[in-house]
This record gives sequence, C-alpha cells and structure tokens, in this order.
Amino acid sequence: MSKLVERINLTAHTQLEKSLGYTGDRRWVAWHWDSDIGQLMYTDGDDVGAGHAIAWQVFLQHGEVHSIIEPYHLEEEENWLLLDRTSRQFYVGEGTAIQSLLDNPESLRLLAQLDGNTNPIQDTAETLKQTFNQWGQSDAARLLKTVLPVGVGVVLVAGLGFAAWTWLKPRLQEQTPTTFSPGYSCGIGGTGDFSGYVARGVGEEELHLISVYEARWDHSGAYHPTGQIDIRVERRDRPITLALSAYEPVQWNISIAPGVKIEKIIINGYYDQTITGVKGIPVEEYSYYQTGNMLGMIDYNWGEASATANSQSLVAQLQHRTQIPLTSFQGCYRGTSFELK
Repeated sequence: MSKLVERINLTAHTQLEKSLGYTGDRRWVAWHWDSDIGQLMYTDGDDVGAGHAIAWQVFLQHGEVHSIIEPYHLEEEENWLLLDRTSRQFYVGEGTAIQSLLDNPESLRLLAQLDGNTNPIQDTAETLKQTFNQWGQSDAARLLKTVLPVGVGVVLVAGLGFAAWTWLKPRLQEQTPTTFSPGYSCGIGGTGDFSGYVARGVGEEELHLISVYEARWDHSGAYHPTGQIDIRVERRDRPITLALSAYEPVQWNISIAPGVKIEKIIINGYYDQTITGVKGIPVEEYSYYQTGNMLGMIDYNWGEASATANSQSLVAQLQHRTQIPLTSFQGCYRGTSFELK
C-alpha cells in the first residue's frame, strides 16, 4: 500500500455518502475539508460539489470513528477521505494522490484488486460503461444518434402511412437538435473533444452556454494557475444571455462584434472566474472559491450537460434562473477559444 493513500480499518454505512451530501452513482467518491471557505467538498472524478458540513463533523466526532480517523487530521485540507462504494471500504491519503486516482480509473481498479475488493461482474460492467461512454462521444455515435430518429420515422410511415408521419415530424424536430458545422473546435492548445448543441427553435431571447474543465494543462495539487479563453460573439439575431463555466480558474476574454446585444453574462466555476471586455454588461458570478456557491456541476460534454431531468444540472439551473430555454452549448475538456455566430 502506498504511503500516499492508505486503507483504514473503517467501513461505511450504506447511507453514509448520502448523509455527507453525495447523491451520484460513481463507484469512488472522496471528501475533503476546504479551510479557505469553511466547507466540505466532494468529488467523484467527474463532478465536484459541496457536502454537508454538519454531518461531516458529526461523522468525524462519532465514538467509533474518531479514534480511527483522528491520526489522519482530516480537518486539514491536504488530507482526503476516499470511499469505495462497492466494498464500503475507506481510504485516507494526500489530496493530490487521491485526485490523481480519481482522474485515472485504471489506478482505482488496481487499488481495489490489490486490496481484494474486486467484483468481476461489476468491474466488467464498469469497463463496458466506460467503453460505451467513450464510443458515445465518437463521430460514429453522433452520426447514429442523428440517423436513428429518421429511421424510426421511416418505419412508422411504412407501417402506418402518411398520418403517422404528420404526427411524428414535429416531434422529431423538437427532440433532434441541429449540430455545429465542421470547423468548430476547442482552440489552439485545446483538446479534440468538442461537443456542441444548437436548439432548432428559439424565442425572443437566447441563452448560450460555453463550458470547459480547464483552459491550461499545467495545474496539479495546490497549484491552480489561471488560464485564458477567448470568446468572439458575433450573433446579432436577438438579445443574448451568455453563460461561461469552468472548473479550473479562467480569465474569459470577450470580444463583441458591433450590433451584438448581450443582456447579461453568468460565470460559473469551482475556482475563481474573471472576465474582460464586457464593460457595461451585468455579470453574475457563481465561482465557488469567490462566492461560496456554484450554480451547477462543471459538465463539458453535451451528453452530461443535457441531463436536465436533474434539477441541479447547470443547464437546468440556468434555464430556471433566466427563464430562457437553452439555445446552444459548446464544450471541451480543455478549451482556449470559442465563437458564437
């Protein structure tokens, strides 16, 4: 066992993670205390959020827990508590090491194997899920998702006739978004996983969301340098609310073409988000380190960001607060420049 991450003689109650504020479905989740803002935080490798601070204190001070946990000083920001939700086994380690494990699922799988916390069926299912998710972001998958509704329509028309098509057509138009034309990307130095969505119908006002995880790659542990993302806005059709979201600290440099009318800009993130080029435009900030509140999770892939059935998703929160249906989404793991035309 690495000295950086250590298994401890403590197992979790079946409802513990829910009590501490985590309601996700990932196998591994970690908690740590952020002393700068006085808040419990959790992360599962994809999502980051605020936990229940009072429940955390009750947990740490419990008689059967305190004697085991106390030597690890979990009240200090450097040390995190990691839970394998399959085996219910706890680990303690340096935050940088645990974050690295969460960023590399294969390392977590190896950790579970070394400790005998393996479930061949579940491991296989997780591998298949990961493979499917990766495939789901491929060009072939996007093509299939675009073609499939049309295929359904053809089958219905063949079986039920023209009446079925007159009923189905408007519903397919509502459910099937248009996509960004070729040429859109994450910018120079960005990753190649650009994800986009454009709604077919728009109202009198528009809501556009651009979301990334980071703007630069050289951050780790307690080192979080501010990256820069250039946004060029040329869309003149209607008044715009522009939402910008990132996990790592970003300075958003906005360039606005003549005739563009931006009513408001919303910035969301875990670390500080700053903005330039928007003199006279109202800005609402929800960066956690600066305001103590995030508007929603940092999702940079449309498949995850579009989960509006979850009332806590960023898209759902934006639509609720602005009362404007989402007009477009652009996302990348790492992005450096985007255009809104």
